[in-house]
Amino acid sequence: QCGRVEGKRVLYISMGQDSDGSNVLTVITEKAGARIWEDTARMEILRMPPGSLLAADGRPGDADRVGVLYVLTEMEEDGGRVRGGMYKSTDCGGNWVQVNDGLLDGWSRGGQLPEFKTFAICAGNPEIAYLSCDAFHVKVDGGIQRQFGMLKTVSGGKQWQWVYRANDNEILSGNFNGSWINRDYGPEWGETPRSLAVSATDGNVCFVTDDGRTYYTVDGGTWWQQCYSS
Repeated sequence: QCGRVEGKRVLYISMGQDSDGSNVLTVITEKAGARIWEDTARMEILRMPPGSLLAADGRPGDADRVGVLYVLTEMEEDGGRVRGGMYKSTDCGGNWVQVNDGLLDGWSRGGQLPEFKTFAICAGNPEIAYLSCDAFHVKVDGGIQRQFGMLKTVSGGKQWQWVYRANDNEILSGNFNGSWINRDYGPEWGETPRSLAVSATDGNVCFVTDDGRTYYTVDGGTWWQQCYSS
C-alpha cells in the first residue's frame, strides 16, 4: 500500500493546495486515488474511472486554480462501445470525462483495440499531453500490421494526433533523425516509447526513452532528434 491508499504501485503523487490554501497530497495507484489533507490527515477517496489504471499525471491545484488530472486505463470493447483509454478531471479527481477523440481513428469495430502504455502532460499548460502507443493494428496488403509511436493533444484530449508513427521496419511519420542504431536495426530495435517527460514551461519540448534510445522534440513533435554520444 501507499500510506492508506489501496495499491502497490504509485502512478502519480503531488502536493498541491486546496482553494483555502490548505496543503493537499494527491496519490493515484494502479487501483485507487485519494486526496489527503496535510494538517488534519483527512482522506478523500476519489471515484476513479473504470478499468485497470496504467498511468496518471497532472497539474497540482493551488489557491488560485483547480488541479487537473489525467489517467490512462486499459481499453475494452463492450457492445460496440469502447470503454477505457484516456480520462481527464478538471476538479482534482471529483469527476472524469473520457477524452479519446482521435485515438481510435482507423480502428474497426470488432478488431483488436489499440494498446497505450504511458503519457505525460505539460504542467504549465495541461491542455498539452503526449501519449505512447504500444500497438495500433492496421490492415495492410491483406494482413494486419502493428504500428506504434506517440500521439499528442493540444486541446486537453478533445483531439489526438500522431506525432511519431512507426512499424518494425520504417518510421512512417518521416520525422525522426536517428543514428546508426536506427539505420542498422530499424525502429523495431528501440520499440515503443517507454517513458516521456514534458517541459513544465514549454509544451513543445518532450524527451522520450524506449528500449535503447533517448530522443526529443523542441517543436511539439514536428521533428524528433535522437540523443547519443559522439
